[in-house]
Amino acid sequence: MSEVPSKWVPLEASPDVFNAIPNACGSIGLLHSLLNLPERGPDALNPDSKLAQFKAESLPLSGLERAKLLDETTFFTVAHTNAAQTGQSVVPTDLDVDEHFIAFVEGVDEKGEKRIVELDGGRNRPLDRGASNNFLVDVAKVVQEKYFERAEGDVNFNMIVLAGKSDD
Repeated sequence: MSEVPSKWVPLEASPDVFNAIPNACGSIGLLHSLLNLPERGPDALNPDSKLAQFKAESLPLSGLERAKLLDETTFFTVAHTNAAQTGQSVVPTDLDVDEHFIAFVEGVDEKGEKRIVELDGGRNRPLDRGASNNFLVDVAKVVQEKYFERAEGDVNFNMIVLAGKSDD
């Protein structure tokens, strides 16, 4: 599947990366986080959910095939539209925004060691941000060093943590 749908807009940074769903990076960041939940246990996706079904269907596909599946899947469009329209503000649909969302998920390498994985739609692959002994603390350190310190006074940051109940 090498043909890209004509409605997808190539990104300036890379003509091989496309924006198929405009102004949905927040939803895509949430989708990355949810699709990377543990397979089993209290934090796992409900196996009967549309999201779990989408995950199972997309796993054997290439990146482009996954993007096409997401673009053609109505449950995501409906969920994104509902979330975008929930609230009190009237938001234009043709905004040219420069904000961006990314997701950090916990990965495990071939040695079984926990890693911090950054998922960013503007990159062509996941980015390994290093080892992790305490995911929340370690991600906060990455964000401080890689984003806050480089932003020099910019306060347009927001972090949301999706986490299970603490053992503490």
